[in-house]
Formats: sequence, C-alpha cells, structure tokens
Amino acid sequence: MNENEALVSNNGKYRFYLQETGNIVVKENSRTAWSSSTANISIYEAPYRITFSPLGELILRDKNNYIVWQILNPLSINNYSDIPNNKKFKLIMSDEGELYIEDEKKLIYLHSLKEVKKIRKDEYNRISEDKYFTPFDRLISIDGSGEFIYLSNRNGLEFKHGSSPLIRSIAIENNNLYIDNKMVINNNKDLEIIYDSTFDKLVANNNTHENIWEAYGEKKLFDINNYMKTTYKLFNNEPVYSLSLNEKGDIVLNDNKYILHKEYFTSDDYYYLYAHSDNVILRSSTGEYKWALNKIISNRPYDANEIKIGESFKEGEMIYCGDYSMIILNGKLLYRDHKSKTSTEIKYSPNKSGYLYEIEIGINDINFKDKENNSLNHISSSNQSFNSKLYCDKNTRSIVWKISNTIKWRYPEINSNNGDLQDKKYILLCSKYYNKCLYAANRIGSNVRYADYSKTLKNFKWYFEIINKKSYLKSAINEDICLIVDNDKIITGKCSENMDKARISYNEPKNYIEYFNSSNKQYKCISGIDDRNNRNSRQYLTLANCNKKDEKMIWEIKTPN
Repeated sequence: MNENEALVSNNGKYRFYLQETGNIVVKENSRTAWSSSTANISIYEAPYRITFSPLGELILRDKNNYIVWQILNPLSINNYSDIPNNKKFKLIMSDEGELYIEDEKKLIYLHSLKEVKKIRKDEYNRISEDKYFTPFDRLISIDGSGEFIYLSNRNGLEFKHGSSPLIRSIAIENNNLYIDNKMVINNNKDLEIIYDSTFDKLVANNNTHENIWEAYGEKKLFDINNYMKTTYKLFNNEPVYSLSLNEKGDIVLNDNKYILHKEYFTSDDYYYLYAHSDNVILRSSTGEYKWALNKIISNRPYDANEIKIGESFKEGEMIYCGDYSMIILNGKLLYRDHKSKTSTEIKYSPNKSGYLYEIEIGINDINFKDKENNSLNHISSSNQSFNSKLYCDKNTRSIVWKISNTIKWRYPEINSNNGDLQDKKYILLCSKYYNKCLYAANRIGSNVRYADYSKTLKNFKWYFEIINKKSYLKSAINEDICLIVDNDKIITGKCSENMDKARISYNEPKNYIEYFNSSNKQYKCISGIDDRNNRNSRQYLTLANCNKKDEKMIWEIKTPN
C-alpha cells in the first residue's frame, strides 16, 4: 500500500490509509479514529509504503527500506513452523471500524486499531464508550501510564501480565454486571469498569467507589479459609467471610472479630493491599512493606530478624526485632522504638551524606549504597566469613553486624554515655574461702582470677551496669571490658561484642555471682576450682550449679579503699 492509498470498509464509513507524512490513520468519515503517530520523523525519508508480509505482519517502511512502524502477528512469536505455507492471511477493515488480520479459518490475530473505549458520556453528551467490552476492545489504565488491557478472541482478557482465557465478554445492563453472559453483580447502580495498571487489575465499582468485583493479571487465588485454619485457629472452626483493611493499617477478619495483622508502629497516611504472583502484600504510603501473606518479599521474609549475605535490604524493607526495628525509608536509615513510637535517624557514615537506598552484606564487609550503586559508607574486616550477618541483638535492643564472632558495627552503640546505663559504683568481689578478690588482667581474653587485693590497681575494681533491664559486670580498666563466659571459661572480653556472653548478675541474699545462659535460659554460679590435678586451679574460675553450701562460690561485695 503506497501513500494516499486506502483499505475501505464495505459500508464506506471507515478508511485505513497512509499519509504522505508517514502517518497511518483510520478515518471514520472525516474524523480521525486512530493514528500511528509516525508523522514527519526526521530520521526517515519519504516516500513511505505499507507492506503486508506472508507472516501476517503490517510493516511501514521508508524510502531506504527502513522499518518505521510494525505490528507483529502473535502467531509468529516463538513459532518455528512453516507459517507462509500453512496460513493465508487477509487484512480487513470492518464495518465497525476494526482493522484486523484474519486467516483462512476466520481466526483473528491482530489487536484491533479501533478507538479506545472510555467510561461515560462526555460533557457534550457524546457517547465515547458503550456498555459492552467485547473482542478487540481496549481499556486504558486510569493511572495515566497509557497501558491497557485488551479483549482478544484468541486469549480472552489480556492483562499486562498473563491473561484470563475464559473471559470473552463483559457487559453492564440494567444495573447488572455480566461476564460471558452470566450475571456476576446484581442490581447495583452506577456500575463502571476501570483498569489500574499499577496493580494490573480490572475493577467494577459503583458511585460509592467501592470495589465490588476485581480481576487480576498475575493474581493467584488462595483459599483464605484453608489458610486461616492452618495458620490461625478460629473459634469453632469459624469460616472467614470478610477480610478488610482499616485506616490504622490493621487487617481484620469477620467484621473486626479477628486481627490478621496489626500495625506495630505509628499509623501512616494510607495503606494498600495488592496481589503479586502467589503473594498478597501490604504496604503503606511511605513505601514500607508491612506484611505479606506468605512472609516473603524480594528474597527474604518481610519481618526477618537478620540479613545474611545475598539477602535484600533495600528501601522500604526492615529488620524486625519485635519491639524495635531498623528500616530504610526516604533515603534515611531509621531506628524505631515500637513501644515509645519514636524514630531516630542513624548516622551510618561519618563523612558522606546521600540518599541511602540499600545495605549490602558481604563476606568481610557491609556497604551502604545510594540508588546509583555508589558507596556512602563501607566498613570492612580483615576476617572473612560466610556467616557474616546483620541481626537483632535483643539483649541490648540494638542492630549488630557480626563477622567471625566479632561485632564490627552496632546501633545504638553501648557505652557509658547511654542514658539507659546507671552511674558507675566501683566494688570489690571477694571470697572469704580464698581471702582474695576477683582480678581482671589487662589483656582481653585472659582468664579472670582471684588474687591478693591491691588498692593501687584498677584490675580489682568492678561495677555492675544495667542495660535494658539486663545486668553486666564491667571492669574499671575499661568501660568496654566485661567478665564473660566463653565455652565455660571465665575470661575478659569486649562488652559490645559479647553481650549474650556477659549476662552477669549478683544475687545479694546468697552472695552468688550468677551467669545467665540465654540459649538454655538457665543460671549458673561462678566458683573457684580447687582441682589438685590442675596447678592453676587456685587462681582460675569455673561455672557450677549454684549451691549455698559451697563456699567457693560465695563472693562478698566490698568497697574499695
């Protein structure tokens, strides 16, 4: 087809032709019903021509045979059969203004180029859409993206992702909604059908803007009743008959009778639930992932309490620690206290500032990156370990990066300036049995022992410090040196790196120094050894079951001279 030649419908109302500018149009009498928007593109030269290939494709070429515009025949995609010898195609301009490609069996392959339907009459009362959504119709998304769904007589209702082959027609008549001539909604006034490409869904609503019916491109339906029976035990096996999202961000069931998810921090401006693959996800106006039906977002649970190598920690995602969390939002790293409902920005970089988008955990480093993948801060370790991870240290209500059993980064930092810490009150811990006092060597990792007291040495002085209602025994040598228990050895170690090993308290009525093992939730007492076969036994300590009759585990508190 050359310039100014036309394919005309039998009733003479519609013409498909190529203009001298290189623009292809469908005319309804004198009105332009459709255009390819290819007029006067500078890199192409006239004259132009349209070719109809043996594969059933429409191709617009310029003077130099360059392709300006093309419509592929879906039949030819990933099809290795001999199409030209097996199929005979025709290009047809119908009396309804539809341009389509038809084969010898009357099967239609080309998306119609007819005008896109809209929802209602315009201000001049001209009907730009009717009440029927039938093959070759498109419906433009309400989000302004220009994306659309299409009703194909071959694949049914075609979404951006996937299709519903069983849906062949949608109609609104007498306040009823019909799908394939079957009534789906009965007697609902002011029904309308809209498409939202953001969630790839087709929605039927009414003048109250209540979504009455929805169809999704990639939504996989799940049995909510079966899910609730296996995940939540409802009273008397009560079926789930309603699920709603309230303005506080809570997901509630059965008219607010049960809570599926409760907002754990402060309420945001709004929330939205949407389907993605085989998951249902709740997000808020800030972009935060609040909840997911099968727990997983990206490549890890939305409420993970640790991030390992290769796991995602990007904007909108968090580390969830129960009554506190750390999250990346609006380019900032935030520490949130769920009890006090407060949020504190974390200064993760001493020198640089920028829009934080992602935190990456490596085998020997942690990297804070912006959207362009540039590093805002990089912390590395000489050690390498595949157990490198960022995790919740609930003993101190902090977030910790740990590698090879060494803590390299923590927020909040644990130090004596923390408002949660008590003032230092130095004490001696002395044994009547040995007539000696606890002594901490200057070198970290050395055994804590007992020795004759010397008032000139800080090594004998200790103080108990309460952090988040947990007790730790610290040395006067350095505020970050604690008495810790490592594989039943009583040694000194960095408090900030060994909070779980340093749970030491004093049982005042019994004069025990007690160690709490967080793994088995048991207390043991620090005791002398007195092993004749061990020449060091009269200096070093061990853990033992608490026994008030054993004088080797009785330690009295004294005030330094």
